[in-house]
Amino acid sequence: MSSVCLKPRLRAELGPFVEREDDVMCILGQRLAEGGIQEPTEFAKVVLSQCGAYSAENRCWTVLDGAFAAEPPLYPIFGRIFAEIRAHLPSRGRLFQGEMKAAYDRYMFHDLSPGKDVETDLKSSPDFITLAHVDHRDSDRELNLAYRHARQVLDIKVDSNISCEEDGLQLAVYCRQIFIEQPTRRFVLSFIFTQTRLRVYGFDRSGCWHSQPINFHEHPLVLIYATAFLLLTHDNAIGLDQHSVYEAGRWSLTLPAGCHIIDDSGKSSESSEPLVAQSGAIPLLRRHTIRGRGTTCWHFVIGDKQGLLKVYWRAVGRPSEAAALVKARGIKGVGRLLAYCEDIEKVSDLRGPANFGAGETLTTDRTRCQLVLEPYEGPLTMAPTPRALLVAFRDAVQGHRNLLFDYHILHRDISVHNIMFDSAGGEGNAGRLIDLDLAADVGELWCKGRRTEANGTRAYRSYKILCHANDPDPLPLGPHDHMDDLESFFYALCHISVMVEGPSTPDIPHLDKHTMLADWELTDRNAAVTKLLILQQPYLHLICTEYFAGFEGLLDDLRRFFWPRITNVEAVVVPTRAPERPVMPSLEWSMEERLEHAEEDYDRFIGIVSDFIKRYELGATGSASPSGATASVAVTVGGANKRPRSSEANVSIRGEDSLRKKTKS
Repeated sequence: MSSVCLKPRLRAELGPFVEREDDVMCILGQRLAEGGIQEPTEFAKVVLSQCGAYSAENRCWTVLDGAFAAEPPLYPIFGRIFAEIRAHLPSRGRLFQGEMKAAYDRYMFHDLSPGKDVETDLKSSPDFITLAHVDHRDSDRELNLAYRHARQVLDIKVDSNISCEEDGLQLAVYCRQIFIEQPTRRFVLSFIFTQTRLRVYGFDRSGCWHSQPINFHEHPLVLIYATAFLLLTHDNAIGLDQHSVYEAGRWSLTLPAGCHIIDDSGKSSESSEPLVAQSGAIPLLRRHTIRGRGTTCWHFVIGDKQGLLKVYWRAVGRPSEAAALVKARGIKGVGRLLAYCEDIEKVSDLRGPANFGAGETLTTDRTRCQLVLEPYEGPLTMAPTPRALLVAFRDAVQGHRNLLFDYHILHRDISVHNIMFDSAGGEGNAGRLIDLDLAADVGELWCKGRRTEANGTRAYRSYKILCHANDPDPLPLGPHDHMDDLESFFYALCHISVMVEGPSTPDIPHLDKHTMLADWELTDRNAAVTKLLILQQPYLHLICTEYFAGFEGLLDDLRRFFWPRITNVEAVVVPTRAPERPVMPSLEWSMEERLEHAEEDYDRFIGIVSDFIKRYELGATGSASPSGATASVAVTVGGANKRPRSSEANVSIRGEDSLRKKTKS
């Protein structure tokens, strides 16, 4: 499968590409200085004077002095230029950090779960790639073309076929895979070369920026700068993390001195020494994105203690996740914090002093954080049986409820990756919520009025959140509430039920492998349309795997629970001839009323799950399919036509005929 299929997703994820007005020489000169090359201008002049590939008289790189209508003839030419410059780079007292390899004549496969031998047919082909030099890291390691070894990637184009955004999206395909296979990567710089110019692109957890193009015939030192950056600069200057080392199949990750350690009584103290965590090669969780939090989790050992290490990039200005976990310490169904270190470095610091174009700024600055949690087996799918999974799922929902009622904390980012399975947790603790980095105090959140913000992982966002979230002219849908998170729990269970095929599964199949659920990860509009189809149709349009046979009945019960809610959202979203647009009923409620309604909703949602667990134990799941039907029809608890109602059921539910007509229209 070609990497072209990733471009729409990356376009939606990265948003607009920000242009830096800094001179390319300034950008690369700063990186060279950080990478150990002092006075880079003088350094480059010496190299250029010894390099015979450039004609000062004609002011051009001689091998590029011609007309080129396509990229292939340029590949070997740039290969010779890089080799010529490399031959004259001063190497006394300095090891080459990178090795340039041509990749234009082969494909590099995307390993979505590095280290687990997961097959994938997704592949891409950067024109050149720089790999870690064998003398630099591991003399016994073969230099093979793989994204897990990549330092930088670059593509070759012709002047007549360049597009700033399209070229950037192509580089983003490669860089996304670098972030996946190098989970501690802080940023990646990449290049587009043509026969006359080069442009620098930077990718980090805040998105993508690019430089203005520069003519390297008129400014020959820039080509020396670029080649020296690719081959000579140290790890820190190219975005690798100096506090994490991967050797002999194991990770060593360091929490700096001064990190906070939480004792059994809940008291915090600062460590006087760095904490070094040793972990296996395979992260428990990693995000398949560039922009965002980039959450990665490892099982690890510090001395004789085991735990779960989480590394992520929190948006600057967001409340501290560590503070929320300290506050919620001891609540059943929620992860237990052992240590943390926040504000290690910011994206704005990594980008350095930058001048952006008029009106263009860093979209969201982010800061790197590390948390140490109690150890858990892994995601919810590590449960040994379907029943154990449902019990853990119910415990996590109850933990979500406890957070709201005990501390007025709303999670706002429920997904399959944020519900952990803990077999040793005891009663009420088999399922644990983690990742509270988007959590909010509802005392403040619910006082913000009518605006709806797009929080959480898109694939699991509620229909309400997907409708006009962050719109400059927001609809009166109201802020994120408990029903949005309960809907996200439902989508997480859908994902698991229709894609996981056995017990104790550490790797949840990716949504892009499912014909319908793949739309959840594209645009908000795609996700909203598909979710409305699942929620509103008279019959459930999902079929569970054989392992979860019968879960259709539970999914059907839960989706019907949301019908009044979806009806209210639709009343606001769909234009009508009414003189005034309706508003969500919750906007008229006080805090006390909101909590009263929330208690009713949790009772009904958890009750549906509990009732199904009892029936599942008896082998009566209530699932049935009419003759000739292609979609599952579930018999719900207490009768085929019973519809569990949420607390927002003050608007009549549309009949099935009207639902069918609306979908067809």
